[in-house]
Amino acid sequence: MIDTLTLWCIAFVLSDAIQMALVAPRMFSFSTSNMNKIISISYVFAVIGDAYWHVEHEDNDMAINIASIFYLIGTLPFVYNFFRTSNADRGIKIAMAILYMINLITFGDPTNTSAPLFFEKHLANHLGSTLFYYVAVDAKYQEKDEVKKSN
Repeated sequence: MIDTLTLWCIAFVLSDAIQMALVAPRMFSFSTSNMNKIISISYVFAVIGDAYWHVEHEDNDMAINIASIFYLIGTLPFVYNFFRTSNADRGIKIAMAILYMINLITFGDPTNTSAPLFFEKHLANHLGSTLFYYVAVDAKYQEKDEVKKSN
């Protein structure tokens, strides 16, 4: 019989694997410059670090802190391009802003604080992040910035 903590760990690692399968390839396909490739690699390191943190049962502060730094490095340029330079319509930008804020609220809430509903909120963060970045890194929302640079 698998205990509840193990089931949560499997859910988190599986959601990290989904991010690696769905989001990372989209980041790399858009990454035309070496800098963008480095940024995309940072995202991959973040997801791997997060998965490791979960395998360690959220008990490795160094792993999650390093993963968080890589996560910010690997995502902020895409977030900037999506909200600031893309030609996405206002409705999708508002919906994505709400999703992004919800993800920020659920981002850091370690279990050792005995926070209520940690696992549920953190899984919502994983799934919300996957959805957010899957949409935000789509080439149609990232290309405008790259076109500007080439002119």
